[in-house]
Amino acid sequence: MNATQVRRTLGALLGCIGLVLGAPHARATCPAIVELSGADGPQLYGLASDARVMSIYFASEFPCDGGTIVGVSCYMIGTYTMDNLTVRLQETNLSALTNDSFINTGWTLCYHANRPIAPGWQTFMFSTPFAYTPNVSPANLLADFSYNSSTAPGSETGLTTYGTGDLRTLMMACNNCVCPTSADPLNWTTCTECARFAAVPRVRFIFGGACCHADGNCGMTTQADCTGSWLGLGTTCSPNPCPQPGACCFTDGSCTLVLQSACTGTWHGEWSTCSPNPCPQPTGACCFPDGSCTLVTQANCSGVWQGAGTTCTPTNPCPPPTGACCVGLLCTMTQQSQCGGTWMGPGVICTPVLCESLLPGACCFSDGTCQILHQSSCSGIWHGEWTTCWPNPCPQVCAGDMNCDKRVTFADIDPFVEALAGESAWIHHHPDCPWLNADCNHDKHVNFADIDPFVAVIGTICP
Repeated sequence: MNATQVRRTLGALLGCIGLVLGAPHARATCPAIVELSGADGPQLYGLASDARVMSIYFASEFPCDGGTIVGVSCYMIGTYTMDNLTVRLQETNLSALTNDSFINTGWTLCYHANRPIAPGWQTFMFSTPFAYTPNVSPANLLADFSYNSSTAPGSETGLTTYGTGDLRTLMMACNNCVCPTSADPLNWTTCTECARFAAVPRVRFIFGGACCHADGNCGMTTQADCTGSWLGLGTTCSPNPCPQPGACCFTDGSCTLVLQSACTGTWHGEWSTCSPNPCPQPTGACCFPDGSCTLVTQANCSGVWQGAGTTCTPTNPCPPPTGACCVGLLCTMTQQSQCGGTWMGPGVICTPVLCESLLPGACCFSDGTCQILHQSSCSGIWHGEWTTCWPNPCPQVCAGDMNCDKRVTFADIDPFVEALAGESAWIHHHPDCPWLNADCNHDKHVNFADIDPFVAVIGTICP
């Protein structure tokens, strides 16, 4: 392999190699992109199946006080795929590398992927950003690039040294080799076939800042890639500087977790939650089957809720109840105001015999008189549907005949005493015998004034 082939192999990983000719710069916040190494270095492309490059970038080459590196760009030539492409970084106090010896401890794994490569600048955004502070010892930046593919597009490197000065880059490229005991470039240690460079690969370190997202999470990225609120170059996510969402309550009682700036209702503060729902629930009209209305929340409505903000006054929104309406023997379900007969009440259902109970019948009163009435209107003794008062079915009054045997005898004394207790008790025990039979003085009352007249009629026979 000639020198040209070796130089091309290095480009398989990063781009071109060139001397860094930087001088100390004024320290400041790092710009979004810091490009290091000369632009006139050779442009190279991938050849071997496995390769690793480790380089030292001096703090003096960074025109700033550092920040968070969120990605790196490398200028590539050729079209191919690098499997297991890995970028690792760490700070170091080394100013030169040791011949043939790779470092395998202290790394931050920033990027790892199978990556198709096309000509031009290729950008690798880190999954793990790296905080670099060149103004704090150790100050220099150690960068490690490697890939591990199953096939080899070209040739290997050989032991070669390029340039004069301190050793700043070690590079090893081979086809499915073991160096010295591991086949994984990430674990290579001393490789006697390393190419040694006094220069470093030409790269662009991408510095970013904190990006706040709507869910309160913070991510380190560039301003162009920030899909939330960009806090500026040099800002960090540790500790999290982002506003946190909280419960936002709306007039309908619903709750949403949003940032305060996005809340169009009542915000309950950072970290507040919607579970359980902290929002006051609206009240509304609750309609019941009987047509009544109550103002309650939806959760407390055991009827039909009419919606938030509805009221029971001044107009009741609840439909009037329906019930059975009897017109003769015909029964229909209707509202009370629309019933042209007898309304049986809210919720009462028509049955085949319901209206028959409304047919009139003979109603007997305590004075022996009879009237044709409905059962509901009879305050005496109702004799049933279709019964009549002709002939009169009611027991007739016979003064002193308290057992209604048509005679007044000593057997009537105890019932007479019962009658003095009142009509209700009498009817309950003697429904077929008129209470006014105890009215022996004919004043339409039963009291102690009837005792002597009762004694006087003992022994008589009723007409």
